[in-house]
This record gives sequence, structure tokens and C-alpha cells, in this order.
Amino acid sequence: MLKKLIFLTLLIICFENSNIFAFKTDTTDAALPGSARRVYLPEQDSAFQKALDMQLPFSLRARLDLELSEPLWRYLVSENSKNPWVSALRSLEQMPEEAYIPSEVERTLREINIMNSMYVPLVRTYSPYGAKIDFETIGKFLGIVEDVSPTIKYTLAITADVEIVIYSIQAIAVATLFKGVQSPGNYTISWNGRDENGRMMPPGDYIAEVRIGQEKYVRKRIVLK
Repeated sequence: MLKKLIFLTLLIICFENSNIFAFKTDTTDAALPGSARRVYLPEQDSAFQKALDMQLPFSLRARLDLELSEPLWRYLVSENSKNPWVSALRSLEQMPEEAYIPSEVERTLREINIMNSMYVPLVRTYSPYGAKIDFETIGKFLGIVEDVSPTIKYTLAITADVEIVIYSIQAIAVATLFKGVQSPGNYTISWNGRDENGRMMPPGDYIAEVRIGQEKYVRKRIVLK
């Protein structure tokens, strides 16, 4: 017990005696793993030496240092609270470029998430090393997404008279894309968004009507953007 009291007394004396800290410091921090090396200026060493020469108790010097740093800390907090966006940008600028490069695990997880999001039972919709099918194509194939593109497709089983007319939403004829006789087969025709006089039509909804003979009609909605 006496040895412990003597040790504690010597420890308190060492802390109270400021000369114990008057050792020569290295100009840089120790190279610890993950730590940055800082270079100290001669002015910093001289100011620290002057503070040691004042023979102030350790507790008093610690309190004075905290009081000196308090205004700077309050200023930084106030500046960050005024404009947090600028503070966030400064933090991003300090990040190394390597932090934005995805790892191999992140790339693999991204491919897995894309594959799961495009999964359709019994249909191969996604292959990371082959052709990729977007959601719109899958929706059109399953009939759950409406095709509003200006491309019109139709099929003729027999030779027939065909007339393709574009109507506005007010049921006014805008343009006639084709009028004549066609033989059996699959056909595709696109509307360029212009009327009979070549003027560009305003954005909105339009109806394409394919008249096959006198009995069959195929209609499709077209959205101009």
C-alpha cells in the first residue's frame, strides 16, 4: 500500500512540474498505420517552449488551451450551420478519388440486383455478358405496357385494300400515311409527326387507324413528345 501511495505522489509531482514536458519533439508524427504525417513549424515549437518556461501547472495550461480553442470551434460550428451544403461539398472534396471506385463486391451486387429486377418466369430477360432487354420491351411482350410509339404494325392474311390515317384526339384527320392494295404479310410503318402539309404537329395524343378492307380496323394510340 505504501508503494502505491509513493507511486501516485511521484506521478502527481511529474504532472504538476511542467519541466517534465520540456523534451525535444520530432518534427513529424510517428508513422502509424492509417495516420497522416504532420509537419510542425519552428514558430509552433518556440511558442510551446515559451509556454513551458512559464512554469504553469499542467491543469492550468490545459484549461487555457481549451479556452483558446473554444472561439474557433464555435466559429466553425456556426459556419457549418449557416450553409450545410458548402460543408458537405468541402467534405466531398477531401475524399480521395479511390473512394468513388466501386469494389468487385459492389459490382457483383449491382449485376445481381439488375438481374433480379428484370426476372420473368421461364423467360431469359437479362444476361450480363449478352443482350439486355429493357423493362419497356418486357412490358410490351407481356401486354402490360402500352406501346405509344409512332410505329404502326399490322398483318394481312389476304390481299386487301389498306388505308392508314392519323387522327387527333378531337377525331380530326391529320395525315394519311398509306392508301392502296397490299398482299398478305407483316407490315410496319412509322409516322413522322407531321400533317398532310408537312407541318410538325404539337405534342399530345393521336390515334392511328389501319382500315383493312371494309370490315377490319386496327387502332393504336400515339403520344408525341
